[in-house]
Amino acid sequence: MQLDNIQTVSKVRFVKYHGRLDAPTMQAIGRTAILALGLEDAI
Repeated sequence: MQLDNIQTVSKVRFVKYHGRLDAPTMQAIGRTAILALGLEDAI
C-alpha cells in the first residue's frame, strides 16, 4: 500500500463506482496514512 499522493475527493465523483472496502482494509489504510503523514504521536 502506497500513499505517496493523498488527496481528498468529493463523494459525488464516486457515484459511478460500486463496492466497498471491508473494515480490516479500511483500518490498514488508516494506519498507513497515519504513519505516512507522521501523525503517530497525535493519536
